[in-house]
Amino acid sequence: MSDEKANQECEKGKDAIVSNPGEAINPEEAKKAKRIILKNLFTIGFGWVFLFTAYSSIANLQSSLNSDDGLGTVSLSTIYVSLILSCIFLPTILIKKFGVKWTIFFSQLAYVLYIGANIFPRYYTLVPGAIILGLGAAPLWTAKCTFLTDLGTNYAKYSGESTEVVINRFFGIFFAMFQSGNIWGNIISSTILKPELIENSTFVSNISFCGSNDCPGSESVEIKKAQKSTV
Repeated sequence: MSDEKANQECEKGKDAIVSNPGEAINPEEAKKAKRIILKNLFTIGFGWVFLFTAYSSIANLQSSLNSDDGLGTVSLSTIYVSLILSCIFLPTILIKKFGVKWTIFFSQLAYVLYIGANIFPRYYTLVPGAIILGLGAAPLWTAKCTFLTDLGTNYAKYSGESTEVVINRFFGIFFAMFQSGNIWGNIISSTILKPELIENSTFVSNISFCGSNDCPGSESVEIKKAQKSTV
């Protein structure tokens, strides 16, 4: 009787894949689950690309665009001061209260708020926006790491691969997408802020006076600052 039972179990498990000892997973279910996991991976990756294409571009230009009274530099400094405090207290509290996905959502809104504050850059708009961004940054990155680790662990369960290998691969894919935001952001910034040709301006005919030798006297080139409306 026991042999008969064993044969029946073998028949049931014939079309199943085994990712962990004693755990059989239907191939169709595994395929569907892996597709959903990859969709979530690329969703969070593209979310970071769009968010940090905007944020990195505006942060890189802060000291130039908001140079009056050092506003841009002060706002960037404020971000990292509040970020230090956020790292100590907020990630555990927010993730425990809201969960990983909602923490990511609310924390991204902090970045959006700071980006929006640059439409009307003043001390009373940018500095509070910078404080909120700094407070939201630590929970955002902590929740992202937790989310990617969970995705990699679940994917390894369905694929039968090593958990460490899958998690490292997922982080690699994510950061490849994330870092590409610097490319798109700089392309957009350089296109929008491309220097305009100014009529009746004096151009340097002898380039040996440029660079480290500056452009002395009347031979200097007129530089036109980008209009706030353009930015």
